[in-house]
Amino acid sequence: MGSDYTVHLGWRSSQRSWLSAAGWAALVSCALAANGLPTQSPGDSPVSFHTIDLGPFLTWRLGPDQGQWSAVPRGVQNFDGVPFQIEGLVEVTGLDAAREGDFNPTQVEGIPVGRKARRLHLLHGVVGCEDDGVPVAKVVLHFADGHCRDVRLAYGVHCRNVLPPRHERSTELADPQSRQVWSEQIQAEDRGGAGLRLFATALDNPRPEVEVRSLDFVSMFSRATPVLLGCTVEEGPPLQVRPQPLRRLARKVYDWSDAVYRRRIEVRVTDLADGRPLTNATAYLSVRDERSSFYFGSATADTQGRLQLEYPPQHTVGFSLLIKAPGYVAVSLIDSRAANAGRLREEFDVALSRGVAIGGWVKSTSGQPVPDAQVLLCRVETEAPGRFVQIDLETVRTDATGRWLSTAVPASFTNLQLEVTHPDFRSARFVSTDGAGAGATASVSSAPRPSGLTVSKETLLAGQAELILEPALRLTGRVSDESGQTVSNAQVVLLLVEPDVRPAPADEPEPPERRSPSPVVEWTRTDAQGQYIFRLFKPGPAAVAVLAGGFAPRYQPVTVTGALTVAHVTVQKAKPLQGRVVDQAGRPVPGASLRVESWHNTPLIRWQARTDAEGRFTWDNPPSDSVIVQVSAPNYYTLHTSLSGGAGREVTWTLRRPFMGYGTVVDADTGAPIDRFTLVQGYQYPHSFPAQIRWLRYRLHRGRNGQYAVRLNELGNNVTNWLMVEAPGYLPGLSPPFLNTGWVTNHFRLQKGHGPRGVVYAPDGQPAVQCTLALALADESPEMLRPGQLRADSDRGELVRSDRQGRFEFPAKLDARRIFAAHEKGYAEVDVAELEKTGKITLSPWGRVTGLFRIGTSNWAGRTVVLHQPPAFGPGSPADADEVPELNLRLRTQTDAHGAFVFERVPPGWRQVSVEYRIEHGEDEAAAALSHGVPVEVKPGETAQVTLGGGGRTVVGRIAFRGGLPPEVVDWKREVQMLSLRLPAANVPRPDFTSARTPEAQRQLMAQFEQRLRQFWRSEQGRTLARQQRRYLLLFETNGAFRIDNVSPGTYDLHIHLSQRDEQHGMVHFRSLGSLSQEIVVPDGPADSPVDVGTLWMTLRRPLRLGQPAPELRLETLKGSVIKLQACRGTNVLLYFWASWAGPASTDLQALRQLHERYSPSGRLMIVGLSVDPTRQAAEQWSRAQRLPGLQCYVGPWPEAVVPAVLGVEAVPVGILIGPDGRVRAKDLRGPGMLRAISELLDAREQREAQRPQ
Repeated sequence: MGSDYTVHLGWRSSQRSWLSAAGWAALVSCALAANGLPTQSPGDSPVSFHTIDLGPFLTWRLGPDQGQWSAVPRGVQNFDGVPFQIEGLVEVTGLDAAREGDFNPTQVEGIPVGRKARRLHLLHGVVGCEDDGVPVAKVVLHFADGHCRDVRLAYGVHCRNVLPPRHERSTELADPQSRQVWSEQIQAEDRGGAGLRLFATALDNPRPEVEVRSLDFVSMFSRATPVLLGCTVEEGPPLQVRPQPLRRLARKVYDWSDAVYRRRIEVRVTDLADGRPLTNATAYLSVRDERSSFYFGSATADTQGRLQLEYPPQHTVGFSLLIKAPGYVAVSLIDSRAANAGRLREEFDVALSRGVAIGGWVKSTSGQPVPDAQVLLCRVETEAPGRFVQIDLETVRTDATGRWLSTAVPASFTNLQLEVTHPDFRSARFVSTDGAGAGATASVSSAPRPSGLTVSKETLLAGQAELILEPALRLTGRVSDESGQTVSNAQVVLLLVEPDVRPAPADEPEPPERRSPSPVVEWTRTDAQGQYIFRLFKPGPAAVAVLAGGFAPRYQPVTVTGALTVAHVTVQKAKPLQGRVVDQAGRPVPGASLRVESWHNTPLIRWQARTDAEGRFTWDNPPSDSVIVQVSAPNYYTLHTSLSGGAGREVTWTLRRPFMGYGTVVDADTGAPIDRFTLVQGYQYPHSFPAQIRWLRYRLHRGRNGQYAVRLNELGNNVTNWLMVEAPGYLPGLSPPFLNTGWVTNHFRLQKGHGPRGVVYAPDGQPAVQCTLALALADESPEMLRPGQLRADSDRGELVRSDRQGRFEFPAKLDARRIFAAHEKGYAEVDVAELEKTGKITLSPWGRVTGLFRIGTSNWAGRTVVLHQPPAFGPGSPADADEVPELNLRLRTQTDAHGAFVFERVPPGWRQVSVEYRIEHGEDEAAAALSHGVPVEVKPGETAQVTLGGGGRTVVGRIAFRGGLPPEVVDWKREVQMLSLRLPAANVPRPDFTSARTPEAQRQLMAQFEQRLRQFWRSEQGRTLARQQRRYLLLFETNGAFRIDNVSPGTYDLHIHLSQRDEQHGMVHFRSLGSLSQEIVVPDGPADSPVDVGTLWMTLRRPLRLGQPAPELRLETLKGSVIKLQACRGTNVLLYFWASWAGPASTDLQALRQLHERYSPSGRLMIVGLSVDPTRQAAEQWSRAQRLPGLQCYVGPWPEAVVPAVLGVEAVPVGILIGPDGRVRAKDLRGPGMLRAISELLDAREQREAQRPQ
């Protein structure tokens, strides 16, 4: 219930912020809102307040156990003289939360007011951030005479994030009648010590003389989630308004109409048989933006069978609607902008047909009926290869006899799935089959996977299907201390891995494991006897965490197996940890914040602290095992550190200051400060070859008045850095090299000077007027994407035009290499060193290329042909083999009806002509792939001719997967797979690494070898060899069959690399699924006789998860002996994958040797190296040279090796630790992290064994 309050206020003024839906013009003419200062006459006037009861509309009720919201005061609270009744939160839709599955209503309507008001006071905010001025919500007032008025609430105008970001640019609000009224420091699981704040906004009623019946709180579909905690009506004498201009940001709130932020989908649902409206229909909306699809609300039909759903048009590229009604077959509607020329349909007429009746019983394994079980009927459809969508048809419950019935299934149903759940039983999913042979009864014990549970269509239609459930599993145990005394009232938390909600289709055998990234958490407390009990619905790995006052937190893995699993837990008395936080010079850092970031990938430990004046802190009860701690302080980088065995210890943590550059820039002759200049950071990794500085030109720092203070990029340990200063009219200045250490000071004295300059001449000797010239630096080159037109490859490139005398001049650059010139009369390329000698550039006439497209036997018209740079180097060459900048040339044209094509204004020189294929990566993504490239020499002023295809043979084949997986699990049309001609290797002998005993000597040998390779590929012999390369794109069908037309005879290498698109939390990445390399020989023969390479077999790489059993492996060592991994049970085994072409880093080698020395003599660790070198000989040579510790095995070349695939290895070098129980204990191990992780795991196990009672 609301409450009344009467107070006396003195004179009060504030700027108005109320705006009507009619917009700015109506605002001024009607004075609805306020562009002025409302005032009262001096003296005391009675003003009454009435709080509005939001209780029936709360989406979250506040309480003591509500996390960060627990700090908000409840009940009647007074802020700046205005009372608010606070009981909870009224939330409406925010897009960021909706994308994560936390959907709130799009609007809350009909909040009763029932009185006149001169002002409305809101206590509110948003969860999440937005750009200032973006509308987040609106409040709609409904008056007693039927009129409505609304006002928008905007981010940065009326409110901000109630959880202030760490680096918030501004806390100011543009509306003077809005202010922050409450804040408090809180302890949040995911944010450490952070703030919580609330905002109040006073809205002046444009019609104070009319009763306000109700109000609505409506989302404007911003990224942030609007929240309303309190609403109070103010009654009193009318306010007088003094016109005042609104601030620009406040006016921005109404730049666009509501239709830009919110639009409506309307659906009319009728019965297919008689056309009558279905008033009990429900529609469920899912919208798709550029990142993902997510649920966006539901609506029920009115008396006319109509229903309405709101959606965000700015963010929606497509949507799907599921229309359901009891007794009818659900209908799914899908629409997208791509299908409707950029528009979305917003009106639908849907006719539903009646379903057939199916039914049966749900029973236990003992044959007893299971009442009140939930039966979800659904079907799974394939959206795209590897992507599935579940369509829920109906949810029903069993009666007292275990009987269930559904009438929402189509008569000709196939692949129907029934998911049965009950709190006392294990969940099960059953799949319908067409034949009765599958049996009418299925049990969970018959197969561990849902795809193994079947029920026949006939028994479902007859209402006789029996669905058998097994009892839920139980996990129980006792918590006691080291003396055996039970610990009561201890918090016990159960953590287990939750399967992905995406269902597995019935016809997909053995799909890769799908796991959500976060554990599911349940918790309880021990009773007086220290006992706890959990009920589970599936077996598998889990863990129990115990948190009890006066004891160290304890985490204990457990494997749930049978109906009853017992896991007793022993906790240790807490032992304080003493610590100190210092800077790099060892000085204390007072006021540093410390908090636990993660403990066994959970936020269960919520400890936080601040250092005192001496930088010291105390942690009373740290865990005895590993925990991740975050340490932060202003003007320091945040430290994330792993603490193991902290109980009773003393630690020191060092914070680093940001990497900053300071200094001055002056004229070398006069000493005067230079007004404007630019700073660029350069870097060079240790032992890189060639020794070239790479410049971060994408991140320029601009300075003024001869001084600078810039924050620099930290690019890793032992990276050498430089600063370069550039200023108009001066030569660049270069600092001495420095490392990533704190603050660096450099003073620059710049000499006056100029960059490359000269005169450009046309082929006839006349000055080339308005000639475009591009300056190429060491790491940048210009582009030519249209005939005869040069452009810089980024907004940082240097581009100039010649004047009437053909003269040009570039700004001075430290790493200027080459100049490219393009004019209507011709083209030229010249090195900067050559220009400095001659002072001129002479253009050569453009060339021209004509050709015929003859790939395949037909469909030659309208094909895309590309003229581009040929490969400048061949197989085995370093990535930077060509150190001279090349023109980024890519000209496109289309073939005519006869397959003919032509390129005009082609730069002279060796070029290549290829056909372009478009590879679809998804609904809105595509990439270009070039194939059948033919080199062509373009001579000045001449026309060259070329033919694509027109000979060779067709190559066909098929890719299949080992293990029986169907090829359809992969989207074959999404990725680029190539067939490449095998060229002779460069005539450069490989180094003999056995002669180099140190890592530095080996690096020098490799650097010398790469330099010789560069010299070869830059030679005429190397370039001639590189131009012989032929590459062909494989064109796939959905079943893994491929075809390549017009392949010239020769020996080729076929390379297949498959990946899977994964999207989590809005981030897209591609996970490697496997690779294949195969030699293909194409002999001479008739063009109409295909070369069939047969079936090529691959092993799909499956994701490796912690806790899963390692596969059974049989490994052969380089000395010829055999190792069976299952025979190594009882000890820890480190599998370390390596190759000579991706040799272990020195940090890896150091970690491996330390682990070997520390744990191998006692038998606690066995190190097994697994080489994926091209040959066994190469593996043996590298192993001897590196003196790798442990047993070394050869498992085959990387693209063909099965062992890395079955262990989910995507790159080498990398380590995987297998525990004594044969399960994966750690993965993705490298360098110091490998040493730390394995040491912590083995030492923690040793401590547990030492503490175990004898």
